[in-house]
Amino acid sequence: MSSMEPEIIVGIDFGMNFTGVAYSNRNMLQPKVIQKWPGKLHESSRKVPSIIRYASPGVDPEWGFPCLFNDDKKEWFKQWLDPEFLDQLRTAEPEADLPSTAEVRKWYRDYMRCIYLYISSVLQTQIGAWDSKRIEFLFSLHIVVVFIFFCRVWVGPTVPTTFRSQAISTSLRKLLIEAGFSQGRHTIEFSLTESQASAVDAAKDSLQTFHHGDVMLVCDAGGATTDFALLEQISDNEENPKLQELATIPGIDVGSTNIDLAFEELVDSRLRAGGVQVAENTAWTMMHSPEFQEWKCSFGDPSNNAVPKFLVPVPQLHESVSNRAAGIERGEMAFSHDDFRALFDPQVNRIIALIRNQLNTSVPQNKDVVIPAYESSCGILN
Repeated sequence: MSSMEPEIIVGIDFGMNFTGVAYSNRNMLQPKVIQKWPGKLHESSRKVPSIIRYASPGVDPEWGFPCLFNDDKKEWFKQWLDPEFLDQLRTAEPEADLPSTAEVRKWYRDYMRCIYLYISSVLQTQIGAWDSKRIEFLFSLHIVVVFIFFCRVWVGPTVPTTFRSQAISTSLRKLLIEAGFSQGRHTIEFSLTESQASAVDAAKDSLQTFHHGDVMLVCDAGGATTDFALLEQISDNEENPKLQELATIPGIDVGSTNIDLAFEELVDSRLRAGGVQVAENTAWTMMHSPEFQEWKCSFGDPSNNAVPKFLVPVPQLHESVSNRAAGIERGEMAFSHDDFRALFDPQVNRIIALIRNQLNTSVPQNKDVVIPAYESSCGILN
């Protein structure tokens, strides 16, 4: 190992809904994923919610699981980190209550500060002298990319998918430095996109065998965006495959948060139709409820085929209350499979349309295309 190469690589996958962290060194057979988080120390979770809450001025913010069900939490702010996109939203929705660029960057910096401090506490118990170690932090990517340094999987020239411009990457790097990263011998890197890292994972670990000339399409459906990678394997080495990108495919604004928002609108319309007197934020609370999130994540699984209705409790509504116009049965709102399918179909149809278009325009007719795996947030592609 070169004296300049990192001793430890930490991959941080900052997503719209959740953030994952994994780390590895040359002595580890595979990366170790952090699975114990504040507020959930007695349960395992491969990711922590990407949310932050400012309880009161001058007090350190809460983050992750402890503020999961608070109304005043800051969430889904990844989508606003691109100032151009935020300006487009303001133009398209002038009445929308959107944050300023400065607010969004503060939330990102403060959230990453919390992540940094927690990673520091975890790794110092594992490796000892934290500041003296050569540690490389890899951001905005799938945690499987931690493998790449140690396994020498090669992918052709790449740029970040979510944050494409150099200006955005530069501003995020500055915020990460302010959050505490890049201290001492620690460095910050932006590497493969999430979809490209998923392609590497599929090429190495899929049951499907890939050969020279095979084309691989990976669809990474996340919380806010869906990204794609179209790559060709240009070597026969299965241990250390070489993948070259055939086309740069822009991400689209399709993700599980759109499903959440569609559900919130559906609930709100039903409550109005039934004239149900409930708190103003009832639809929002039901959208965040564990019952809806569990039904969403398992929708499409054959085990749910026998379930006639998906029931989501209406907060503070007595179990004796039923309202046919609102679809409420004994204090719970009932949803059919068709109701849920209507939430998913617009998202899935856009993904399918883009995939078909890319296959028709970017892949030579003599090439076989393999779609080896899907990276998804709560089963959007189920």
